[in-house]
Amino acid sequence: MNSLTLRIRNKSGATMVSNAFIDEYMSDANGEFVKVYLYLLRCVSHNKQLSISVIADKFNHTETDVIRALKYWEKMKLLKLTYTNDILTEITFVDHSNTEESKPVNEEHEVNVVQASVFAAAEISASNTQPEKERKQIPAYSADQIKQFQENSDIKQILFVTEAYLGKTLSVTDINTLLFFYDELHFSLDLIEYLIEYCVSKGSKSMHYIKKTALAWAEEEITTVSQAKASTNLYNKNCNTIFNAFGIKNHRPVEFEVNYINKWTNEYAFTLDIIHSACTRTLKQAHQPSFEYADKILTEWHNKGVKHINDITLLDQEHKKVKACDKPKEVNIGKNKFNNFNQRSYDYQQLEKELLNIK
Repeated sequence: MNSLTLRIRNKSGATMVSNAFIDEYMSDANGEFVKVYLYLLRCVSHNKQLSISVIADKFNHTETDVIRALKYWEKMKLLKLTYTNDILTEITFVDHSNTEESKPVNEEHEVNVVQASVFAAAEISASNTQPEKERKQIPAYSADQIKQFQENSDIKQILFVTEAYLGKTLSVTDINTLLFFYDELHFSLDLIEYLIEYCVSKGSKSMHYIKKTALAWAEEEITTVSQAKASTNLYNKNCNTIFNAFGIKNHRPVEFEVNYINKWTNEYAFTLDIIHSACTRTLKQAHQPSFEYADKILTEWHNKGVKHINDITLLDQEHKKVKACDKPKEVNIGKNKFNNFNQRSYDYQQLEKELLNIK
């Protein structure tokens, strides 16, 4: 297949998009989320003032849709959302790239947002605590270091296998990431090969997705392929159970859904029957699958110390008792003005005779 040559005649009025965003983040993101991110870039590049409602009108979205997109990019660590009195007032672009072509974002790269919908800060912002391995930055290896690494037969095999699975020539960022797995996370050749194979089998050839998976395995202290397979099998079981509870079929989990599942199973340590119960209640109340709604239910149960499915039954019983006590009692007001009189009886035959005798 012939290669394509790209040309551009006029660069005026252009909006700059980082290569890191295109290479590592864009492919995994919802298309509507990408639109919102690019529009924010366009506005900050030309110092345009805007609001949540303006963005919503631009793309025929609801304001909730826009907030959902902003929350996604915040989870990806590409945006920082600032609130004043629980109202979103500022969005700051964050640059985590390690390449020379992407410079750190300075103070000018801020977008002031007014008239934002009011959301409680506790519901908007995710936890900022990150595992130590995830906070660790991927080193920017020098050309000499990369050349030295490539003399290692394992590294040669890793680069070859990765290019074959991804179907592309690896960029410097890709090579740095793979070297990070081998040199910093101490993944073996077999484990890195399985990592690439697993991520591609899940439908993602994004190095960003591969990196997130590798960091999760490192956090679980996975060092062998057998451990990784056991972990992924458990993960697949959890995902399948939760999606079936929502009535969702043939769907590959996206990142925000994976984050919720990990939160429920790892942070909250809920069993699948508890999560299934929350999903069922979500469908009854919201009439559609909603990870956000289910998360509110599960977070409330977690805060109330739920450990077993029977604990939910006890909470329901307590809720019914409180509701019964709060129910206003019926008041007997007695006779009203419509029935507070003596009923009269009439002899209709006598009345008829009297009417007939009238001349």
